[in-house]
Formats: sequence, structure tokens, C-alpha cells
Amino acid sequence: MENAKKRAWNNSLIISSIYVGIGTLAVLCSYPPYYNDFILVIQLLTFPVIIFSFGIMIAGKYYLAVILIQIIIFLIFWYICYQLMIKRYLKKV
Repeated sequence: MENAKKRAWNNSLIISSIYVGIGTLAVLCSYPPYYNDFILVIQLLTFPVIIFSFGIMIAGKYYLAVILIQIIIFLIFWYICYQLMIKRYLKKV
């Protein structure tokens, strides 16, 4: 039981860090000097976690606000991933 929780905790942390981190980099690089087609593909893949930050970036270059919003979204996404994985791992045990 404890092993399943620890495994779910670690896996959810890794998955959410990578997914939200890639989305954050895509939003921060979306301003015109860095904008290209590759960033558009990444933004489409990570759209659920960057929607609010993308709006802030379009309204103005508020990098600190984008990072704060992404930290909050990371915590929410991590919690959701953890809950889904703990259910999955406890079914196997």
C-alpha cells in the first residue's frame, strides 16, 4: 500500500513536471521574437495547462504572472495525476 502511494507520488510528479514545464516554456517563448511553427505544435499539445497563461502573455509581457499561474496549475495538475494514479495502483494491489 505504501509502495503504491510512493510510486504514484513520484510518477505523478514526473509527469506533471514535464507536461506543465513544456507548456510553460512554450508560453514564455510565444512572444513574437521567438515564435515559430514548433512552438505552435507544443502549445496545441499542452493547451489545457497553458490557456490562462497564454491569455496573460497575449495581453502583455507579464512573465512573473505567467510563472505564478503555471505554478498553481502545476499543483492542481499534480494533484489530479496523483489521484488518478493512486486509484490505478491500488486496483492492482
